Amino acid sequence: MKFKPKIQWLRQLIILSLLGVVVYGASSKEAWGTICDICPIGLLGVSVAGKVLLPQAMVLIGLEVAAVVVLGKFFCSWVCPTALFLRNNKPQVTTEQQASTAKTSLSSNVGILGAALLSTLLVGFPIFCLICPIGLVFVFIFAVYKLFSIYQPGWELIVVPVVLTLELLFFKSWCRSYCAVGAFMSIISRLFRFGPSPMIQGKTCLADQGCRVCKTNCPEQLDLHKDSSSATADCTLCLECYEKCPTKAVRIGLGKSPKTHLCNTSINDNSRRSSNE
Repeated sequence: MKFKPKIQWLRQLIILSLLGVVVYGASSKEAWGTICDICPIGLLGVSVAGKVLLPQAMVLIGLEVAAVVVLGKFFCSWVCPTALFLRNNKPQVTTEQQASTAKTSLSSNVGILGAALLSTLLVGFPIFCLICPIGLVFVFIFAVYKLFSIYQPGWELIVVPVVLTLELLFFKSWCRSYCAVGAFMSIISRLFRFGPSPMIQGKTCLADQGCRVCKTNCPEQLDLHKDSSSATADCTLCLECYEKCPTKAVRIGLGKSPKTHLCNTSINDNSRRSSNE
């Protein structure tokens, strides 16, 4: 019997490895590597707070923009540490909210990103990092490191877990509705998206029988059966739909829209009409 690791385990292993690299780098004597090196909002926040365009920040942001163009919002599933415990906390979305998502998400993303940068400019400090789960996770990790390395406990050991728990309980749709990092990547992904994305392919899809496994397992609540560019713009390439599909009808392909790769629902419907006639 072959051992077949789940994609979720692979994501978690990569995230934990990145956490270890960043923490080790930031705690080393050379002090290379911080959370800002992998967070575009952290980089932008430092630049806006200092009112100066840091060359290093601009290069890193450029690389991250290029990565989003190719891989979409992969950061949310494969890099963000909050994916370790927020992944299974999927919000319930009503039909009306689903219908309005494609129309309002771009303006909402611009508003979230603008609010984060404007508050940083006014305060002179990346204030969003104080409430961002990404920043809070790193604050807690460094507090634990400080406790065991120099035996100096800090208030972060108590306050940060409480804040994270409150955000987890009362802001269940944080990643989709409030995260400035996700908003930044959604904007780029909507404007320039040329990389791979999941789509329905083949005659094995059971959508005509009421199956919606791909949608119910998607953290972003995307519906691959609808012809909408938001299905690729908001995709984080978590591959939950690919792994959970009971008939393996979900494939990873290139394209802005799943229009030409829809399942055979319409084909089955037409064949039924023909047989009835």
